[in-house]
Amino acid sequence: MTEQTQQPVFQLLDDTTLQQVDPKVIYQQYEILRREFLSALAFVEPTFDLSSALAGELQRTINENRMYREQYLSRSAEYQIYQQQALKQSQSIRKMEKEFDKKKTDTIEEQKNLQTQLERLIGESIVNRDNVKKTYISLEDEFDNLLRESLSETVEAINNCQHEVDVLKSQKKQIESEEHVEGNIEEIQSLLESSKTKLSNDLEEKNKTLNALDTKIIEIENSKKENTELVKDKQIFIDKLIHDTSEMDKTLEELRKQVAAKRAEEDNKKEEIIVKSLPQPNHVANLEEKLIIDWFSRFGIEVGDFKTSFNDGLLICQVIDKIKPGVINWSMYARPKNGRTLNIFQRRTNCTVLVETVQTLGLTNTGIGSQDITDGNVKMLMGFFRALMVWETSLKKSLLA
Repeated sequence: MTEQTQQPVFQLLDDTTLQQVDPKVIYQQYEILRREFLSALAFVEPTFDLSSALAGELQRTINENRMYREQYLSRSAEYQIYQQQALKQSQSIRKMEKEFDKKKTDTIEEQKNLQTQLERLIGESIVNRDNVKKTYISLEDEFDNLLRESLSETVEAINNCQHEVDVLKSQKKQIESEEHVEGNIEEIQSLLESSKTKLSNDLEEKNKTLNALDTKIIEIENSKKENTELVKDKQIFIDKLIHDTSEMDKTLEELRKQVAAKRAEEDNKKEEIIVKSLPQPNHVANLEEKLIIDWFSRFGIEVGDFKTSFNDGLLICQVIDKIKPGVINWSMYARPKNGRTLNIFQRRTNCTVLVETVQTLGLTNTGIGSQDITDGNVKMLMGFFRALMVWETSLKKSLLA
């Protein structure tokens, strides 16, 4: 009893399970099926005609199954090699991501340092410019005050002299008008002499003051020139600093562009690698496939994957039955029961009966065989569906006629 419980039991596997299960399990199931088939063949061998068409079909099916098993095993080995290559590629991608993150961190730190230096230089230039401006304003105020003080004393002295001259002129007129007063001439002359002496002394003092004022003005002009040159030097320094700042901004912008371009290039490479590593989804390959799927949808038939949806022949039988009702004898076709999919033998039988039915409809030049439908030969299926479309159009024309 223990040996019987340990022996593997044959199970019907669908296409999804076949893609995920270990090839050894599939081979084991095949051996069980093969042993049962040989035992059944040995049971019916005394009464079985080995030269019949059924025996030839069975032998051909066995040979095809053996070929499929070898192809599946080779593809399984290729898939394992592909998995190893994908693992190596993912490791290299992780390594490239780490290097890129490190370079990105270094670039960000360098940008921060450059930004800090630029802000410090701009702050120093602003402080220097404010200091120069304050010095220049203070020198201008000092010069204006000194000039105002010097000119105020000179103007006051000139006004005093002009007043004294006016007084003397009025006294002279009075003397000329009073000719009878002769005794006062000597007194007036002495007064004039004293006034002349006083005026001469005042003029000398004023000249000395004016000379000192001229000297001070010259000193102020020289100081102003020096300050102007200093302001020019500061302005040149500020212009140079602004130019260097703009150059640094351009350099930073170029660095940002290079980093962005490199990041985009790395992202594109990662995306390409990820897209290549992902399994390809089922989708419509071209416009002709889309037209054929739309043609099926006109009859209320939904088509999923173009390569695998027709491998049991049932969808094609449905569309032929829609075009010409009663043509399909459904009792000759195997259909899924209890949610289970058809196995390879049932699908191949359906496709063989379908090809024979199509030939009875007059579609003998399609060139399609049962194996083309089962294997999902896209090129042959497209030609076959084009012939079906032409056949449908010809039926409509005949009915209209």
